[in-house]
Amino acid sequence: MRKIVLLFTIALVTQISTAQRTAYHTQPEKLFNQGKEMFLEGNYVGAKDMLSRYTMVSNDAYLKEEAAYMTSVSSFRSGSENGGEILKAFLERYPETVHRHLVSFLIGSSHYDKKEWEAARIWFNQADLDYLTMEEQEDYSFRTGYTHLQLGNKEEATRFFGLLSQNSTKYRDAADFYLGYIDYSNSDYAGALQRFQRLKDHPEYNEEVAFYTAQAAFFDGRLEEAVEQSETFVNRYPQSEHRTELYRVLGNSHYRLGQASRAIPYYEHYISNIGRPLRGDAYFLGLSYFETGKYNDALAMFQLAVGEADVLSQNAQLQLGQTYLKLNQKQQAQMAFEAATRDNFDPQVRETAMFNYALLAHETNFSVFSESITLFENFLREYPQSQYTDQVNDILAETFLTTKDYDAALNAINRINNP
Repeated sequence: MRKIVLLFTIALVTQISTAQRTAYHTQPEKLFNQGKEMFLEGNYVGAKDMLSRYTMVSNDAYLKEEAAYMTSVSSFRSGSENGGEILKAFLERYPETVHRHLVSFLIGSSHYDKKEWEAARIWFNQADLDYLTMEEQEDYSFRTGYTHLQLGNKEEATRFFGLLSQNSTKYRDAADFYLGYIDYSNSDYAGALQRFQRLKDHPEYNEEVAFYTAQAAFFDGRLEEAVEQSETFVNRYPQSEHRTELYRVLGNSHYRLGQASRAIPYYEHYISNIGRPLRGDAYFLGLSYFETGKYNDALAMFQLAVGEADVLSQNAQLQLGQTYLKLNQKQQAQMAFEAATRDNFDPQVRETAMFNYALLAHETNFSVFSESITLFENFLREYPQSQYTDQVNDILAETFLTTKDYDAALNAINRINNP
């Protein structure tokens, strides 16, 4: 009897021991399968936990690499702050992994999300499109195209967006918008408007499309159309960040259409939001103020328009001189006219400034005949066919008569077409 019990006990212990060994060997595989299932379902937090536990108890090199891959991707997909670095560490440990193309794409995406465009470009270039799923290929093409756009590589951006426009349902609208933007930035306004037309009622792009459409009309010189579209925009999108720019467009367009009084309120809206206007717009607003008799306001704008030595500064200096004259500040006017004569970006501006400078020198320093005479004679030598020639000779004749230099006076009179 004791022998039978002993044999039963031995058999039971053996069965329990075998069951324990079987459970021990199957537990890692079970953890791996559960982790993989969670990964495929998008439960990345659960997948990370399960696969990390699997790695601690497994000796299977192949499955441990797969677990490391899924754990790294799960960290990225679940929004881990250092998800990109975790993926890089995976590639360093497994440089020959079959997943390197997707991992490179995801690392590039981590830089893309942080707007680190050059780093994103480098990693995207290491991913072969053919090794990605169709959905991943679409994401890859869009992100790579947008990265190239941010880096100023418009040709490469156009290539990727062009493929998406033709082949992608998910990104077609976005691709058309950015293709339109590229046309716009290349001054191909007709091409841009053709792209934008399809998106004008798109809930995601209609505001941007309306903005670029108005600007395209403005830059293309269709000022009345630009005014109409800009006014519609500022009324339809009162909170848009683009309103300030379109106030500028409205002010600029109205002035160039000969409507100075209508330009002023739009320009004032623009300046109230931007602080310091662009030099060209400060000049146009100065002209608008000048034409409506607001000379002190015009003075402030012309001063803002003066900058580096260029045609705009030269014109602004001339207008400063004219404005100072309106304010009866002759000394400041003379200085402004003299500044406008220093360059020759616009010969007509220099001619007018030189005449006004000489005229003011004559009026304010009448006792010093030689100075004004020299200035007028220099003017005649440089501009013998000027519209001011007769006026200059008339002043010279009067000056020479005052000094009793009759020969010089007679010569001056003889140069006048209709003395």
